[in-house]
Amino acid sequence: MIIGSIINQGTYSAKFQTNSGTIYQDVDSTNDYGGCEIVFTAYVRAGSASQNRLGINDGQSTTYGSYHTGGSSFEQLTVSKTLALDEDKIRLICDHSNTGTAGYFDGAMTCTVTALTIGVQTAHSEFNDNLYQSFGAVLAKLNSTTFDFVAVMPATITDMHVMNWSGTDYLYIGQGDSDDLIYMTTAELLTSSASNERAYFFTGSPTVLYGVKQAGGNKVRKATAVDTWADVTLVGNGYENHTDLLMAPDNNIIIGKENIPYYSDGTTDDQNPLMAHFKSLTSSTTCKNSLQAFGATYIQGGDQTLYEYQGTTGSAVATQTNISPANFMSGLSDFNGKIQAIAADDVYLYGVLGSVNLIPDPGFETGVTEWTAVGSGVTWAQSSEQAYSGTYSGKLTRNGTNCRAYYSLPNYADYAGRTVTFKMRVYATVASRARLNINDGVGGSFSSYHTGGSGWEQLTVTHTVNANPTALQLRGWIQDGDTSAYFDDAEFNAVEIMAGQYETVSGVTAWRWHGSLAEITLTGCEVAYVSNVTKKRLYICSTAAGEDMYYLPVTTKYGDITSDSDYTWQTGGYEVTPW
Repeated sequence: MIIGSIINQGTYSAKFQTNSGTIYQDVDSTNDYGGCEIVFTAYVRAGSASQNRLGINDGQSTTYGSYHTGGSSFEQLTVSKTLALDEDKIRLICDHSNTGTAGYFDGAMTCTVTALTIGVQTAHSEFNDNLYQSFGAVLAKLNSTTFDFVAVMPATITDMHVMNWSGTDYLYIGQGDSDDLIYMTTAELLTSSASNERAYFFTGSPTVLYGVKQAGGNKVRKATAVDTWADVTLVGNGYENHTDLLMAPDNNIIIGKENIPYYSDGTTDDQNPLMAHFKSLTSSTTCKNSLQAFGATYIQGGDQTLYEYQGTTGSAVATQTNISPANFMSGLSDFNGKIQAIAADDVYLYGVLGSVNLIPDPGFETGVTEWTAVGSGVTWAQSSEQAYSGTYSGKLTRNGTNCRAYYSLPNYADYAGRTVTFKMRVYATVASRARLNINDGVGGSFSSYHTGGSGWEQLTVTHTVNANPTALQLRGWIQDGDTSAYFDDAEFNAVEIMAGQYETVSGVTAWRWHGSLAEITLTGCEVAYVSNVTKKRLYICSTAAGEDMYYLPVTTKYGDITSDSDYTWQTGGYEVTPW
């Protein structure tokens, strides 16, 4: 290879003469891009077809792009490669095959990492003194207050679990039925299961790791070595999916399904209903996010049920107590009551309830008077001409000047500094006219425009509220031309967080819930957990991809909360807590 004078741009190119050969550059050797897609682009010139091409090597294999077509002119060639999870380099290759003619490689050469798709925050695990969190297929690691990228898995991560085999720690990463499970060392080296094992959920004892998968009859499987698996049992029927898996205090396995929680001692074909009455609570989320805490098992079911199971699994004297927050209140229109996730520290059980839509009459079925119209000549009315759901929508018409209709949240100060999301279904016949807006009195954010395709589109706007808001308005908006648009099914969802424990009052010991500790604008809560990594926090993960992940400081000083450095206090203010 020599410096060439035939160029695409600049002064020089890389020239291969008539001999075969390659040149390469290693642009990374950190093992930081496992699972990522890398794209390498360059301009290439060849006198003959099938002579010059580009390649990428990740230390495990090489992928080549298509050849130059010949014809003695520069063509832009591209090659892309999804790197192996155990990649140890990114090597960019210019490859020349000997056909008796020269080949030229020139700029602009680029190497890019395809943007990551951030999915739902489904799974987490503390491993090697770090907190790992999944975001769809992306595995990330906590760095104080943000998460750093670790790797991209082939499919969405469904669960993670730590296991030690012969003195070596591994983090097992499940991807459901979509792809083989992966295990990771403390050095963050990733290996796919050589036995092609797959799992949705994990649990384990010190000597056995259990996993469940839906395909093949919803079987429980167990490993007795790093990647040695065998069947344990088919639990219940084959069509009710598993929703969770955990170990009971007596080392029996508790297997959550959509209809009933079961238990097993881990031997073949041993499985029994733990709480048979749950069959009346059958739903896709029954038993999801089950938890072991305070020597008991906590399992939610149906719409508003949360049970505490105390005692040996299957014992006739075990106690089963419904401690759902719904048992302690009634007649509250803004109370959803569905337990979406539970978590615990050393004192309290935390329940995440919701989600509640904070916009009254979001489909305008009783009118539009909760909303205020602004703009000279504007009309705003309930309409049956178009409706996404129900019978009516809100029809906004621009007549000469830009206009809006807005709902004003009454407790806007509670959202100071928080990131909030507002969604609506919008129908429009003209492009780039109708969109959504959130305004906090200091500033605002807009959604994308409706495309004008004479159909319903869900528009979404996200906004970080000013630290000192003077309002919080959720707006439907029309601008830059007279037209009408229809708005329906407004969403400003929130989840509520409560804390519960057994307390003795006037000599009577009973379960009591305290709250609301916080109300967070989320579509819903996928999972919640308490971690002491960095600081003691209650993490709240959204059911919607792309929404923020939240945390609440949890005190380490229940007897002296005001001296806890994790807490900040407004001057002249106060905080009501369950402590």
